[in-house]
Order: sequence, then structure tokens, then C-alpha cells
Amino acid sequence: MLRFEISETDRDALPPIDIADDVVVIGSGAAARVRLPAEAAREAHVRIEGQVWTLLAESKVGGLVRAAGDSGALGHGIAVELGKYRVRVSPAPAGAQAMSPQRTES
Repeated sequence: MLRFEISETDRDALPPIDIADDVVVIGSGAAARVRLPAEAAREAHVRIEGQVWTLLAESKVGGLVRAAGDSGALGHGIAVELGKYRVRVSPAPAGAQAMSPQRTES
């Protein structure tokens, strides 16, 4: 299970979201499990499968600009910057409960 922590520049961070899906897409489209506004993210911007992340569009990862198609191991976590949003993805702590799909859409 993975934990997603979303923050927006000059705002408090949102409560963390724990997701147990095998594949998680971060983006603005209806198929994205973690949804952000269209001005910040493409319909499908980042794909996480198992413990591997893949960029579907250019993004900053760990403060460095990375090209679409770049990928890497999740390890202890990564931080992806999408416009004014920062999404930190890391393994969920032991005992965390997965959120329902409706929770991530809000």
C-alpha cells in the first residue's frame, strides 16, 4: 500500500491518502486515482505500478526536471512537483487503512 501526501504552494497539506491498488495514476483525468486540477497535471501524468514510478509527462522529481518516460524505484519515497502541487509518494505505514476511490476524487 502507498501513501500519497499532497500539498499546494502557500496552503496546508491535505490529509494523506493511502491506496492499495496495484497501479495508481496521478493526473487530472477521470481514470486517475489521485486527481489534480487540469492546469497542474495532464490526464495521466505519473503512473506507479508496484514499486516503480514512470513519468508520462515532463515533471520535477526530487527537485530535478525529468523527461516523460523516465522511471525509477519508489524506494523510501519520491516527491513529484506538478505546477503548484507537490505529491509525495511513499510506502504507507504499518496498520494504515486504504481509502475508498470516492475519497481520492474529493
